Amino acid sequence: MWLAHYSFHFLTSYDSGLIAGQRLLHDLGWVGAPDWVCSCCAPVAGWLTRLEILFLDLGLLLSLYACYG
Repeated sequence: MWLAHYSFHFLTSYDSGLIAGQRLLHDLGWVGAPDWVCSCCAPVAGWLTRLEILFLDLGLLLSLYACYG
């Protein structure tokens, strides 16, 4: 379940690492102020939901296997 949850956040907000890096460089005085545009609620790719369901299915099967064995 956590793999599905964290993969959603990682795959939908991977560009936030770039913004954090730019902020760090700006705070250190190495670059000027970045021109940011905050985009909340960007559309999610259609394959991402299927990937999450696959992770949940695999987790269920592994849990059942662990309990059965």
